[in-house]
Formats: sequence, structure tokens, C-alpha cells
Amino acid sequence: MPWRQTDIKKVLAYSTISQLGFMVAAVGMGATVAGMFHLVTHSFSRRCSFLAAGSVIQAMERGGDASKSGIEIDPQDMRNMGGLRKQNPGHFWVYLIGGLALAGLVPLAGVLLER
Repeated sequence: MPWRQTDIKKVLAYSTISQLGFMVAAVGMGATVAGMFHLVTHSFSRRCSFLAAGSVIQAMERGGDASKSGIEIDPQDMRNMGGLRKQNPGHFWVYLIGGLALAGLVPLAGVLLER
């Protein structure tokens, strides 16, 4: 199915493009501070996600159950990435922190606004 993407880098890139649309719409409506805040927080949390994705891809290339059995797999295919939390807990924590930053959790990307 062409509308489903399984490549981890493409999924991250496509979701970033959709967020850029929200940023441009916010700036176009006059909410420049909100648009710029979204741009900065999104860039830092995406940086974390892209770096972690590269690390996961490299871990998938270097060793996994499929590589030991001689089966050729695509290391960027997310369908082959199940169970990485137990094998690489560092990747899990980096992705969790990046996801919480994207969600706007207060200490990571969200701020408390007082008036």
C-alpha cells in the first residue's frame, strides 16, 4: 500500500513536514511567538528523534536475530524493530524523552505561562 510508510526516517521526516504546516499557519494568522516557539521546541525534540533513529538503524545492522540466521532484512523498516526496549534500553529512554518533548511536557519543551 503506497500510503503506508515503514521506513523510520521517512516517517520522522513526513511528520516534521506536517508540523511545519502548523508553524506557517500560526505565523500567517499573526501568532508569531507561538509559531517560533513551536519551531524551536520541535527542532530540538526532532533532533533527539533523528539521532536515536540513526542509532537504532546501526544497531539493527550490526546484530539481530535475523542477521545471525542469515536472513537479509532492511534495518530501516520499523516492522522489524520489535523488542528493542529489552535489547537496547538506551534507545528506549532517548525515544521516550524525545516523545515527551514533542508532547510538550513542562520540563522538556512545555513552559508554564504566568500572567
